[in-house]
Amino acid sequence: MNLKVAWNLRRERVSIHWTTLILPSPLRAGDDIQTCEILACRCHLGTQVDLKTKSLLAGAFEKTSEFKFDRMNEQVAKQLAWEKEKFNLQNKKEIEREERMAKREDERWERQAQREDARYENELRKAGVLFMWEKEKYQHERNDKLQRMKLAERMMNEGKGTDEIERILRLL
Repeated sequence: MNLKVAWNLRRERVSIHWTTLILPSPLRAGDDIQTCEILACRCHLGTQVDLKTKSLLAGAFEKTSEFKFDRMNEQVAKQLAWEKEKFNLQNKKEIEREERMAKREDERWERQAQREDARYENELRKAGVLFMWEKEKYQHERNDKLQRMKLAERMMNEGKGTDEIERILRLL
């Protein structure tokens, strides 16, 4: 029988595989597998190994390591799920914040456009009022002059002199 001893570093245990390794002492029929493992370990390591003790320790360590590894995998999966959920929530919050900002910006632009429209209408109204005021002022002055001329004309028809008409018009 030929055995190969290999160290599985990931699980830190000894595994025995059949191969073309020739052992220093011959195996006899009826030797159990533990004897074969001991001989293979002596051959590979050059020292005596208490494989039964090593086997129990390695088995316990393997079970503990697998348990820890499985637990770590679960924790990593939970952490990744949590990170993904956190990222999705942050992404959702950012999108909502950007939408609120865009909405506020639209409202601000709308208010500014309304203010500009109101300002323009007020300017037109003021210009119209100013125009109407100047028009009224002009009409009033024109009417005043016409009334004075009519008064002067009537006084002339009554036979009053120009000096007297001028004095009366200055008083008015």
